[in-house]
Amino acid sequence: MNRNKIIIITILMASAFIGIVSMQVNWILHDYNLKEQQFNQRANDALMAVAVKLEKKEAYNIISNSFISFNNDSIFSLLREKQMLDKQWLEDTPETESEYNQKNFNNNPKNPPVPPTPPVPPELNDPPLAPDFNKDEIRMVISHMGGRKIVIHHNRQVLTIDDSTQTAENNLKTEKIKAAILEKQKSKIEAKINNWNKVVQNMAFEFITDEKDIESRINPVQLDSIIQTELNGRGIQTPYHFGVVNVGENNIMTTDAPEFKSEILASRYKTDLFPNDLLAKPVLLSVYFPDSFKYVLSTMWVMLISSSVFIIIMLIGTAYTIYVVFRQKKLSDIKTDFINNMTHEFKTPIATISLASDAAGSPAIAQNPESLHRYLHIIKEENQRMHSHVESILQMALLDKKGLNLQLEKFNLHDLIQKAAEHFRLPVESKGGKIELNLNAAQSVITGDQNLLYNSIANLIDNANKYSPLKPEIKVSTTNIHNSIQILISDNGIGMSKEVQKNIFEKFYRATTGNLHDVKGFGLGLSFAKAIIQAHNGEIRILESIIHVGTTMEIILPLHPTIRK
Repeated sequence: MNRNKIIIITILMASAFIGIVSMQVNWILHDYNLKEQQFNQRANDALMAVAVKLEKKEAYNIISNSFISFNNDSIFSLLREKQMLDKQWLEDTPETESEYNQKNFNNNPKNPPVPPTPPVPPELNDPPLAPDFNKDEIRMVISHMGGRKIVIHHNRQVLTIDDSTQTAENNLKTEKIKAAILEKQKSKIEAKINNWNKVVQNMAFEFITDEKDIESRINPVQLDSIIQTELNGRGIQTPYHFGVVNVGENNIMTTDAPEFKSEILASRYKTDLFPNDLLAKPVLLSVYFPDSFKYVLSTMWVMLISSSVFIIIMLIGTAYTIYVVFRQKKLSDIKTDFINNMTHEFKTPIATISLASDAAGSPAIAQNPESLHRYLHIIKEENQRMHSHVESILQMALLDKKGLNLQLEKFNLHDLIQKAAEHFRLPVESKGGKIELNLNAAQSVITGDQNLLYNSIANLIDNANKYSPLKPEIKVSTTNIHNSIQILISDNGIGMSKEVQKNIFEKFYRATTGNLHDVKGFGLGLSFAKAIIQAHNGEIRILESIIHVGTTMEIILPLHPTIRK
């Protein structure tokens, strides 16, 4: 897969991820708006209920005070008087003719009882009184048949006492008695109704009076209690601050939090207090919720957490997929480079051996021992070169499969460094360069695998020579740091960029030099060296590298390492 296709796939995956996340965020915002609207509706309903309760409470206080001054002479006392009047009426009424006959003739069958006088026909009764609800009055009507009716009008209620169904004879007998009783009760009830009218007038005056002192009408503690009750009843349990706002002057008359005056004035949660006042200036109850945003979010925490988890999972999955795709592309490029390098590295010695073998087999060369020896030496060197390449590949494969099998022994690291330096001294000097050793470590005896450490140090010196095209100047120095020994290998070569430094220790990685193949190798040397140093519980890193100036590599090895398996 080429790079362009990978880029297109990456863009499509990123676009799909962004689209899904955008839709999820849109749904979250939509749900938040719904929750916020519900919160606003419940909060406003609670404030309206608070206003209604305050107004009812004030009306109750006014009525209670008026009734106390009235000494309980209310409309309910009128009802009690009516009941007493009915009772007294029945007690003072003499026996009717039917009752008399029933009583006196039950024991005398010879004298049959006189049948009761039939009731007055309805058409003979007086017409019903049309109630007049515009005034309070007591009216008593006596019909021509002796029936009597008392009608009491008060506050759109009618109380009626009617004995028109009694016989005319009984009515005549009891007329004088009842007239006196009714006259007495009528005077008493009329006096109470007059007092009641005064009470009603006082209450009406209290309701329509001009602007009252708000502090006398509202108790902040009671107001806070009512607000909290209404909010809790609607499921709103979040901190709040309230204030009573004068609309005309736009200031707060009373509040529970003076430090939040500006927020209370700017709050969206307001309602009219005492909206039925006729003359008083309008005031508002304003409530400020400092944590309303957090409260609304807390009501949708399940959606937020689940959405966040899924978005994070998708983000990690998408990012990791893109990373793997690019990494595989990179590994594919590295593998291709490795195959090309390996082909080149093996092709050159094979071709050289083939030419040297053909030359050594010719009769002219066979008769010249010196020439024959030179060609045989070339064949041997190229064979060793091929053998070293094969060993490098096999060692790396063995390292991946089973790890390193270290042959531990004590040895002097300075002797090992000098041996490696002497091996490369001739190639370096042939280019007009030099190798300088500054072995200043007081303790240079360590425990480790001598052959593997030699390969690691030799590889670093070899790289310093290969990447220093003009008169290499290679310096190797040692010093002790705590219980370790530090090895610095520096050169004046081409240096490395930041990108190269990040990948220099990866297998098969080689710095790109275009189509030129002027530096031999498979990209395994530094990767193998790092594995060996880490197996000895040591560290290797690029201490400094500047392009066209040079590179300094650092190796730190413990004097008595704890070997990693």
